[in-house]
Amino acid sequence: MASRRAPGAPPRERWAGPLYVFARRLVGDHELAEEVVQDTLLRVWRNADRFDPERGVKFTTWVFTFVKKSATELLAGDLGDIDTVNFDELQNANRG
Repeated sequence: MASRRAPGAPPRERWAGPLYVFARRLVGDHELAEEVVQDTLLRVWRNADRFDPERGVKFTTWVFTFVKKSATELLAGDLGDIDTVNFDELQNANRG
């Protein structure tokens, strides 16, 4: 039986696998896919206040749109240096 992550699991733990699979299909490379996932998670975190379920868009669709945008920008050479962040620090910042 496949294990399920608890709803309260950190976003990185919940989303990294599915986002990586999609990103890998788009960019065709392991390391590039990891960069896309990193960029996507940062974009989701930075834009979380903009998500509005009243607009009729599912959260998963919204998140995967960031994957496609990040992958497209990376392949076009427009992504530049991807910001890095320690997710534990982000989680602690959200608590305080």
